[in-house]
Amino acid sequence: LHVTCTVDVGLMSIEFNCFDGKDCVSQSLSIANTGVNTSKLYRMEQFVDDFPKEDAHLTGEEIHKRLDEIEKIHTLYSP
Repeated sequence: LHVTCTVDVGLMSIEFNCFDGKDCVSQSLSIANTGVNTSKLYRMEQFVDDFPKEDAHLTGEEIHKRLDEIEKIHTLYSP
């Protein structure tokens, strides 16, 4: 088809552009409220970053307990 497309995917939007050599089509889609629990996301990131130096000695059961605690974090807003 000789069409080139670029896409930018973010937490709250998707933007894409398609070119065929002479014409261009662009579209931008936005979501008003994503429902992403940033507190939970931050805690997961901390857990992964700290795992090698602080949590690597834990048993499988202890790791699951820590992950369950993170999973129970409530959102700070309504979706």
